[in-house]
Amino acid sequence: MHKQEWVAARYVRSLLSTEQARVHELMLLSQAGIRPEELRDTSGRVTVEQYTRLLDALWRLTQDEAFGFTHRRLRLGTFAMMCQVIISCSHLEDALRRCIQYYRIVTDDFHLSISRQPARVRLELRLLEPLRGEPSFFTEAIFAVILRLSSWLIDQPVMPHGLSFAYPREQSGHSFEGKFACLIHYGDGHSSMDLPRSILKEPIRRDRAELEQLLAGGPQQFLVDFKRDASFSARLRRCMVHDPENLHNSLEALAKYFGLSPSSLRRRLREEGCNFHDLREAVRKQKSLYYLKQTHKSIDAIAAIMGYSEPSTFHRAFKKWTGQTPRGYRQQLRGVRDREAQFRDLSGPSLDS
Repeated sequence: MHKQEWVAARYVRSLLSTEQARVHELMLLSQAGIRPEELRDTSGRVTVEQYTRLLDALWRLTQDEAFGFTHRRLRLGTFAMMCQVIISCSHLEDALRRCIQYYRIVTDDFHLSISRQPARVRLELRLLEPLRGEPSFFTEAIFAVILRLSSWLIDQPVMPHGLSFAYPREQSGHSFEGKFACLIHYGDGHSSMDLPRSILKEPIRRDRAELEQLLAGGPQQFLVDFKRDASFSARLRRCMVHDPENLHNSLEALAKYFGLSPSSLRRRLREEGCNFHDLREAVRKQKSLYYLKQTHKSIDAIAAIMGYSEPSTFHRAFKKWTGQTPRGYRQQLRGVRDREAQFRDLSGPSLDS
């Protein structure tokens, strides 16, 4: 079995280490399709599907996004609201700072902090109250969510440069081992994750529509391996997002790029429930919103980058997407930028200041 398709039993035992989970353990395991003896095997493992069902069952039982590990519940919807707060940020650094500020407001059980190191930044998790279960699940889950959400926001993998955990190795769920090339330290007295400083300047490439679609899957999806979508529609989308020149290309030209005939590409997209025109328009919308918000390019220049031969065609498309003209949308953003600047002032100085 591929290692991305299973979860170590010790990590599952850590998830079930709270008092509430232990009381209902047999019921939870039954709902997940896991036999109790599978968890007693020190080298045992369960499938990702079983693990995901277990997360769902425990979430329903506890009504707590912290799964009962903290003294105060994190009400359902806390994570979704945090995502709504950070999606308007311009770069990953802004998003992480706002995420940290958000959780400092909603909980006194733990704090996240960010600090500058030579060539990297350090995210540290500090527990202000003892956890109500084994620390490995909660700690490793926090870092996994940050990594996978960051990767989704900038649409590229975010790889840690180093990981440290406050607990000894024998207590770990080993959820990071074998997946990253960085060193992992245990028993250091603190839990932290180092990221390359350069990644923090990457722009946020997602919009609210994409966020709504993502959140429909629930926050538990960030607690399993966040696999890169290998579908043809996703590959074609990435091709156009990362190289705007491809927005000018025809379906025939892009089919040749993928080594397919035009009819084969159309068929594959149809099987995945989409078509070339709608996919390209979705990317044009995403990129147009980004350029209007994050750059000083003229509206005519943005229309040309998006592959529209006439600015008037771009205006009509943009109004269809948003109900606003490009100029009206940009003017509305000026007030948003002022409010975001005030929030950043309250959150502290930039890492590079």
